Amino acid sequence: MATVPWPHQLGAASADCGPIMLWTRALTQDPAARYTFQADSDTTEWHGSGDRILEGTITVDGSRIGSIVGLGATGWAAVAILSAAECSEEGASQQRPVRIAISGTVPNELPVQRTSGRAYLWAAYQALRHAMAPGKIVTDYEGLLEGIRRGRAWTLRAASAHADVWRLIWGKLDDFGGEEAWSFGKVKAHLSSEARGKLRGEPLLEVLGNEEADRLAKAQARTHVWLL
Repeated sequence: MATVPWPHQLGAASADCGPIMLWTRALTQDPAARYTFQADSDTTEWHGSGDRILEGTITVDGSRIGSIVGLGATGWAAVAILSAAECSEEGASQQRPVRIAISGTVPNELPVQRTSGRAYLWAAYQALRHAMAPGKIVTDYEGLLEGIRRGRAWTLRAASAHADVWRLIWGKLDDFGGEEAWSFGKVKAHLSSEARGKLRGEPLLEVLGNEEADRLAKAQARTHVWLL
């Protein structure tokens, strides 16, 4: 009777697709085992003119490209948006209400780190790293908001998948004298034109800023051309 290899054991490599991993029960090929993992570097790129500092309301977004777990490229973005006083309601829907923005790729060292959730958290960390307090961070990612609500101990517990990034976030908040210097809010993502048309003032600007952050994060994720 043939012996079934354990998940960590690699079978023979074929000339076309490299090593194939066999799972213990289903005996299915692991797609991720067909590729040699390449660690992702920490890159940042500024968008816009003026001082390279984020202030006021900042929208953050993370993106993951690809459907194979462990292979999807990830990017992040943080966008400082204009206030309603600086950007008229009449003109807001026709322009990008962006003060300045920063984006980049997430420095993943392991395949399991390539998740959109980690990209969102990295975006929040980078926003705090390049920001001036006090300010507000808005996101469409509930995981970030839940972590802030539940606090440091919950996000840094052993079961937290991205405790290392949370440790950086809390460290930056400490640098500002505590989390009281920042507020965190939810923004709705991927609104229809009809729903967006009903918004006015700050909610509209936050949605537009979030859409810009989403665009920049996806553009950074696509820089991993070896996956596409």
